[in-house]
Amino acid sequence: MSSLSLSERTPFHPVFQPDGDSMFEPKWFVAGFAVCAVALIANYDIRFGIAASALLLVVGAIYLWISVWLASDPDAPKAERETMSKRFSRFARNRRQAQVKELSAQDGSNAG
Repeated sequence: MSSLSLSERTPFHPVFQPDGDSMFEPKWFVAGFAVCAVALIANYDIRFGIAASALLLVVGAIYLWISVWLASDPDAPKAERETMSKRFSRFARNRRQAQVKELSAQDGSNAG
């Protein structure tokens, strides 16, 4: 009988996907809250809402400009990201194996 807890037996599957195609990325939450804040401000006073909308558009334009400026070449391979992902997966797998060996050694020493 293994004494591993449920979190130790099941692999970690994050909601956030590293390929950037997830609706759970933090930038979408921030953008959603910003739009809600602008709507609440506009509901309070239309002039403040227009000012907040203009500010939000300026920040959005700056974000878009920076993201396009810093974007990697679409034809370039994503070797660095894949290497880091594989390294982390290998580390996690080795760590799980070490935990299983450690727990089985402890169970063996306690049984004897």
